[in-house]
Amino acid sequence: MVPLLILTLPTVPIIYVMLYGGPRLNRWLLFAVVSVPFVAISVVALVLSITRYWSARGKPVDELAADRRMATLVLLFDCTIATVALNQGAADSPALGLVILAAAVVWTIFWLSPSRRTTVTTTTVVIDDDPAIVFAFVADDVNLPRYISMIVAVEKISSGPIGPGTRFRRHEIAGKQKLEGVSEVIDFERNKLVSSRLISRSSESLILTSEVMTMEPGPTGTVLHHQLKAETTYNSALVGLALLLTLMKSTLVSRYTVGLGKLKQILESDEFDR
Repeated sequence: MVPLLILTLPTVPIIYVMLYGGPRLNRWLLFAVVSVPFVAISVVALVLSITRYWSARGKPVDELAADRRMATLVLLFDCTIATVALNQGAADSPALGLVILAAAVVWTIFWLSPSRRTTVTTTTVVIDDDPAIVFAFVADDVNLPRYISMIVAVEKISSGPIGPGTRFRRHEIAGKQKLEGVSEVIDFERNKLVSSRLISRSSESLILTSEVMTMEPGPTGTVLHHQLKAETTYNSALVGLALLLTLMKSTLVSRYTVGLGKLKQILESDEFDR
């Protein structure tokens, strides 16, 4: 586990100085020497982060490449934290250095569990129409901009009828952030269920989203259940994206509640072409 290794290595000289002390000049030289590799790695990671970010601009979403870019950013942050902690030791504040490292280690361990990096929302709406009509409309992601406000454009990028393996490209706006994503249909049971996996990218961050829509006949039409499961990668969580997603959960619920309400209006409208 590279992040934990980087954050724990500086504790060795810090604890040594706290236990055995020594002349101030010797302590300063010790921390200066130990800091050199962390500073060097920080500089290299910074250059790599900038280079990889600019080289990826305008290119299709690549999940593995994007996570490697994020891993480089995490490396930069961790080496910077290690350097700051060592500087505290050189400045006669080794205890503060240990506190900084301990906080970073707790943060690193906290996001190991996928459940902490995942936000789930569920929304239900009853539509006064036949399940077959509802299914045909929602299974085609090209219709999403008509009822989900944050989605501005969707295009089908695979050939053939919609089914498992069908892929769509999405363009979304969340606040001031522009997101680009590619979704792929995973499960497809006509008139009953459609699920897809979406990879969205905002700058360097990755959000892995799965959506499931299930339909069942109801007393007055079709009961549509929508579940959104958004998960950040571990590296994205370490730079704060998972925390942001958790804080945005109520906003996501509100958006999809409004969106499904608009979907209901569209499908129940007399102008809707059946």
